[in-house]
Amino acid sequence: MRWIYSKRGQWHWCMLCWWLCFIAVSAGYGEEMPSSCWMMCDSVSISGVKMDTLSSSTTMAKNDSVLVVKKHSWLAAAEIAGLNVGLLLFDRYILNGAYAHVTLKSIRRNLHLTKWFWDSDKMYTNLMEHPYHGMLYYNASRSNGMGFGVSSLYTVAGSLMWELTGEMELPSVNDFIATSLGGIAIGEASYRLSDLLLDDRTTGTSRMFRELGSALLNPMRGLTRLLTGEAWRCRIHRSSFIPKLFETDVVVGLKSMQVSGRSHNRTYGAFFDVGVRYGEVVVEESTVRPFDRFVLSMGLSALRGQHVLNHFSLRGRLYAKQLSWGGFDSELGLYQHFGYYSTDAVDDGEIPYKFSEAGSVGGAFVFTTGDAGNFRVEQELFVNGILLGGMMSDYRGNLIDRDYNIGSGFSLKSFTNFRVGRWLYSSIDMAYYRLFTWLDFSKIDTNRPSLEWSTQGNGSVAGLYVLSPRLDIRLKKDFCFHLSGSYYNRHTRYDHFPNCHSHTWELRLGMCYRIN
Repeated sequence: MRWIYSKRGQWHWCMLCWWLCFIAVSAGYGEEMPSSCWMMCDSVSISGVKMDTLSSSTTMAKNDSVLVVKKHSWLAAAEIAGLNVGLLLFDRYILNGAYAHVTLKSIRRNLHLTKWFWDSDKMYTNLMEHPYHGMLYYNASRSNGMGFGVSSLYTVAGSLMWELTGEMELPSVNDFIATSLGGIAIGEASYRLSDLLLDDRTTGTSRMFRELGSALLNPMRGLTRLLTGEAWRCRIHRSSFIPKLFETDVVVGLKSMQVSGRSHNRTYGAFFDVGVRYGEVVVEESTVRPFDRFVLSMGLSALRGQHVLNHFSLRGRLYAKQLSWGGFDSELGLYQHFGYYSTDAVDDGEIPYKFSEAGSVGGAFVFTTGDAGNFRVEQELFVNGILLGGMMSDYRGNLIDRDYNIGSGFSLKSFTNFRVGRWLYSSIDMAYYRLFTWLDFSKIDTNRPSLEWSTQGNGSVAGLYVLSPRLDIRLKKDFCFHLSGSYYNRHTRYDHFPNCHSHTWELRLGMCYRIN
């Protein structure tokens, strides 16, 4: 899939604006409703029920009542179809891409199941931009009142529509999976984050910036609110989702990266990381509300020879059951994971690391000691099945000159957090990824046009171990001294090439600002 977001630099700066806007507004998401809003709203309507008395309105606002968004199923479908058609017209008449010259003949061809293939677009396009595209599908539905399950179906439908009718190319298996699963995960997280910014009780400049911030985080929700008039309607509610726990970390500093494999190279520069912890670590009772808890991290880098987006990761709880275990608060749960981590060659030498977990779901065991005095320990253990992932390839001299392999496999993860009051936070994150690539370049039918060559990359089995310690020491109020690092140990066994082994070290030093 090739589209406007393939201009990587532009997309990175969009992501930066996305998060800066969220950070700027989220610090004040708990402010009270100004009295001016009451003066403008003599009567309000929630889910079709009209409230005309100030006393009843005051009671509901005090209780932070939940707005039930009216369902607009046909509007959601129209937004998804309009997004696809608009993108196709842009590719066709503005970019004049050959892939956008869709005809009835190409659509009829794509309707055959035998035409699906594994495409060879860049890793960034396939495993980061496609999930973002899927997020737009998801929120077209979510913002129109549909729940998690129905919105997931809309995402699948939107992705299928694009694969069959959005391009001249054959429908892509990996694009469909990445757009659908990645879009669902990023979509629900962005919906809930945008919800923290919205406050229909506010007016004036505050309301304008909240609507703008929400629209940057969640463009389809911004569009829907404009189409339905919600963007300027004053109500008594605050938000649909108010988590019991919400923390945002903003870290700025210096970073060094060194790779040791077939070559030894090092680079330095600045970094900007944002982390979000949303919802209680352990459920208070069994729940079936997806993404009542999620953890999100995004990292940007300004290193020589490196692209801006370094990583984007997310894990969200789909379901959990509370347990009684050893006197600790604990749960068994089902989580969805998404991850994208990428670097480029250092000084034209070796690529430090490049891997993705675009479609991953698995079981979790989580427990916490609670607040024992001023000391608290949180432990999360995960076993995941990876339906679609990607791992860097050491051999680019192939038919398509591709620098990564697609595959499926599993991952094992452990996240351990230590807190001592408000002055010290420490964590140790460990993960192991195992990815199998079976559809090798050698199986390509070279008698077919090159755009129809179906392959996952170099046949291989790749293993990657990641260790990431972190230490934050509070200096004053919400400012902390930050020290962290990462170690990547990768070993890839190839079917037709010599095996490769590499190590990468990262060290980060900076200042952290925490919003909670």
